[in-house]
This record gives sequence, C-alpha cells and structure tokens, in this order.
Amino acid sequence: QIGNILTRMGQPQNGLEQILQTIRVATPNDPTIGIWYLFAAEAELELGHDRAALDWALRANAVTPGSPLVQAWLASIYTAIGDKPNAAKYVAALTKIAPDRTRLFMNRPSENTNNVAGRRGPRIFDGLRLALGASLG
Repeated sequence: QIGNILTRMGQPQNGLEQILQTIRVATPNDPTIGIWYLFAAEAELELGHDRAALDWALRANAVTPGSPLVQAWLASIYTAIGDKPNAAKYVAALTKIAPDRTRLFMNRPSENTNNVAGRRGPRIFDGLRLALGASLG
C-alpha cells in the first residue's frame, strides 16, 4: 500500500522500490500477489515504462484472471502502448465481468480537477478513460 501511495503522490520510483521489495519477500502462493503486480504495473506506467507495466499486468492476470481491476488495468495499458484491439478485448471482458464497475470507471471524475501542485492524475486512469471511450462510445 505504501508503494502505491507513493506512486500516486508523484513518487513512482520510490513507490516501485517499495512494491518490488514486497514482491521479493512474498511467498508464491500469497493471495495478494496479484494486487502487488498491479501496483508495480501502475508505477512502471507512471515512469513511462509501458512494456514493463504490461508485463506486470499480465502477471496479475495470470494470478487473478477474473478480476475486473486487472481487466481495467490491461485495457488502460494496452491503450497507452497503442494496441487498440487488445485494449478493446479487455474492455469487453471488463464490461462482461463487471458492468457496474465499468460504469463507475466511466463516471470517475477527471484527476485533473483536484490535482496537487499542478500534477496530473495517474496515467492508469487516463488510459482507462480513453479505452472505455473508444470501445463503448
């Protein structure tokens, strides 16, 4: 959690270091490992390491394939790397698995309305907004 908070506060490198440390000491069957992979994906995306972000999100999908959050993050990251077909595939999966969650993501206010010190919101939400807009109109 600390790593994810650091990432969202604009310190993604420090956040990623915390997240990776947690992943290193985790057991392979830890039930929260998929969430930590998503935290790592978000930090990597903030750092501009889109392919590394995708790798972490795909790891999360391997651990928790039915998770709406994983589907959302994959749609966002595929949008960031310009892979529209895969982004649409994960938006469709998200919509099928969790239509109410999809609506919540679509109606999420822009992070730019309450930013701190002129900082924009997390890229993960920007990509998700774009992915949902492109797929759901």
